[in-house]
Amino acid sequence: MYYLKLKNNFSITDKITCREEKVFFGVRQPNNTHLGFRYNYADVENIEKYFSIIPERFRKGFTLLSLHIVLSRPETLPPHIDVNVLCCINFYVRADNVKTQFYSIKDDLNATTPWSDVVGLTFNLENLSEAGSFNASNGEVYLLNTSIPHSVTALNGFADRLVLSIQTEKFTFNEVKEMLEETGSIQINE
Repeated sequence: MYYLKLKNNFSITDKITCREEKVFFGVRQPNNTHLGFRYNYADVENIEKYFSIIPERFRKGFTLLSLHIVLSRPETLPPHIDVNVLCCINFYVRADNVKTQFYSIKDDLNATTPWSDVVGLTFNLENLSEAGSFNASNGEVYLLNTSIPHSVTALNGFADRLVLSIQTEKFTFNEVKEMLEETGSIQINE
């Protein structure tokens, strides 16, 4: 499975404070702006509200980050897998008409390119088949399998997406799905 929409939306009005940068890919602009994406460790008011979808005994295996994606025209962050992240739960603060596309890998794959030792691996489109996609709306929450190739595309020109992302390098997509079932955040057999 590539992604799963959680059954409840979140009204995200809590103050988000970005701390140190974890990952950056793109072009830095004046005034601390950028084109591309940037993950920062984050603090958020009422943090327990976001972590409440994960059983308490597993919460230490997750990290809260802010993800800020800025695309200047209809363009795509290339198909990639994230390094040191098996899956994430994304809370879409500002979705901004951006499509997340997942891919399956064709045959044997010898066509990966290191994006960087921090970010992950990119893939050539000719080695992939489109598998599933979604366009999130503000307040929606998705579980994403970031160990599967995926891309992000601005659909209408400029995009400025902001996401609260609870990530794990410890638990697989299926393990986190079971946790979300336990807390009633998704429906079983969905």
